Amino acid sequence: MSRILCVPLIAFLILVIPFQAAAQEITSVQSTGMCQDFEVTVTAANLTEGCWDVKLDIPGEINAGSESEEDWTSTFYYKDRALCSPETDSATLELRLDSRASVVSGTAKLRLDNKVIEKDFEIQQSCPPPAEPLPDFLILVIVFGIIVFFGWLITWWWKQK
Repeated sequence: MSRILCVPLIAFLILVIPFQAAAQEITSVQSTGMCQDFEVTVTAANLTEGCWDVKLDIPGEINAGSESEEDWTSTFYYKDRALCSPETDSATLELRLDSRASVVSGTAKLRLDNKVIEKDFEIQQSCPPPAEPLPDFLILVIVFGIIVFFGWLITWWWKQK
């Protein structure tokens, strides 16, 4: 008798469980910006209710939209309670990259208690090339010109006495 009840129960669980627990996931990581300064939006779906911490694991600093310069922190740390589900399904962080490379790879992470969800992403940036330093010869000419000018100025002043 118990075998007869177990088979339909197991079949029911096999059919219901996939629909019951939809996967919690980061659906997209979008960035806007040009060179080193970006706004990054992390969007997630099917999150457990609560306020999730957000981390952009990429070399740089993040800010959760505060105007204060003190609120910038290393991307090594999570930004606490940056995404509260079910009220919102995304969080936007300001990001300052340490790199000027054209493509920078990172990982977006959401954390609630011991649960961590991750998604890899890339940021494409177009930074102008750094300014070329002055050639050594030009620096020597400028220094020599300054020395000659001050020598002439001292001589002129001395003759005026």
